[in-house]
Amino acid sequence: MSVDTSAARPYHSSGMAKRPALPTLSGVLQREIVDCGAPVRQIARDSGVDHAVLSRFVNGHRTITLDTADRLAGHLGFVLKRVKGA
Repeated sequence: MSVDTSAARPYHSSGMAKRPALPTLSGVLQREIVDCGAPVRQIARDSGVDHAVLSRFVNGHRTITLDTADRLAGHLGFVLKRVKGA
């Protein structure tokens, strides 16, 4: 007898259902860079980000600073805002 676990929900060791992961800023930026279809070199040049930094970020080999994230976000049409008290 076999059991189909494809629809099973993942659980924490405490037995509670695991919440789906929320998207991260890095993940959103990486996805937008890839999905926009423009070459990484062009995005780097247009956003003022070093090409090597952007390439390593998109390929998951490094993180980026908040300043770099802000420049990329602005280039991609996003606005990063500081939330008071956060």
